[in-house]
Amino acid sequence: MTPVPVLSCPSEFRPTFTAKLELQPSIHQHHHNHNHHHSPIPLRIPMQSWLLLSRLYSSQAKRPSRFTAGTVSLDHFLQRAKALSLWRTIVRGCRKISDTGTREETLRFAREEFRRNRDVRDLTQIRYLISTGKTQWEGMERYITGL
Repeated sequence: MTPVPVLSCPSEFRPTFTAKLELQPSIHQHHHNHNHHHSPIPLRIPMQSWLLLSRLYSSQAKRPSRFTAGTVSLDHFLQRAKALSLWRTIVRGCRKISDTGTREETLRFAREEFRRNRDVRDLTQIRYLISTGKTQWEGMERYITGL
């Protein structure tokens, strides 16, 4: 017995070993014989084919988890929150700078510093960068308010 083609669409895939195929009459046949009833035809598919298809189907559906790759420790999470808070403080403070050139230069400098240190993972280094950034910004704020 030759293997019978399996269901055509993955959404129709069912992990059973017998499927039923229902044949619909064509338009021309339908007009000639109105009382003829078509019953489903059972299809027997070898177990090897099911296993192969289920293996292919399941391997295509798997995606890497979005939770495992980007998980960070609580300390990293808290330091990230502090870095974001510092960034927001700087952006808000830059809005108070009346001179457009100075405002843009200050934002550009801060943005480059944050980008340059984006990939730092060592907690001690991150804490140092945040502390230094706060100190620099406070000095800049004193300069801005003195203008």
